[in-house]
Amino acid sequence: MPPYELIPPQRNLRRSLQRCIRSTLLRKLMSAYSGRQSVELNSIAFLFDGCRLRGEQTPDELEMKDGDEINAMLHQTGRVAWM
Repeated sequence: MPPYELIPPQRNLRRSLQRCIRSTLLRKLMSAYSGRQSVELNSIAFLFDGCRLRGEQTPDELEMKDGDEINAMLHQTGRVAWM
C-alpha cells in the first residue's frame, strides 16, 4: 500500500500519514482522517493538486504516486461588515 500524506495548512489540524490500496475509495481515507482529528467529515475540504476531492474517487483515478500529498482544510465561514 503506497502512503498518501494528508497535510493540513491550519495549526488546529495535525499532519497524518495514511496508507491505502490504490483502488480504495478516498471516502475511507477521508473518514479515518476526520475521525482521528475529532472533526466532522463535512467540515473538512480535501484537495489534491488544487482540486477538491470527492469520496467516490480513487488514487488510481487521480493518478496519484507514492508520497503524493492531500491537503486538508477546515471550511471557513465569515461575513463582511458593511458600513
